[in-house]
Amino acid sequence: MIMATSVLLGACTQEAKQAEDSAPLIGRSEVKVPNGVLTPEVLYSMARVSDPQLSPDGSKVLYGVTFMSIEQNRGNRELFVMNPDGSDKKQITHTPQSEQNAVWINGGKEIAFLSNEGGSSQIWIMDADGNNRRKVSRYEGGG
Repeated sequence: MIMATSVLLGACTQEAKQAEDSAPLIGRSEVKVPNGVLTPEVLYSMARVSDPQLSPDGSKVLYGVTFMSIEQNRGNRELFVMNPDGSDKKQITHTPQSEQNAVWINGGKEIAFLSNEGGSSQIWIMDADGNNRRKVSRYEGGG
């Protein structure tokens, strides 16, 4: 019985992962407030800004924005950088998996973050502009 349950749960987890990978990328949505009423659906459709990190030289701010999808019943967090005055905002990730816990490393030349791309949560590094993305950890079961 335990073995059958394990196989069933593993299959469900794999199906959920495949569905997430094939689902459309969750991004910015148009917020509509019908009749001026702020409903739970309106609040859910608003992006959430979090975890700002000032670069070591003080020239950039790294932060995450979580976009929600009512249809998919999940969210997706993308990473952005901008100048401290709010100008020159750039989205540096565009993936169906959320990037979490991003920090500046190597004097601000690179960014380290967690992502479950590939099925388990691992450490990734990319250049400060979002290029040269690479997985640097191989922790088995890093879920």
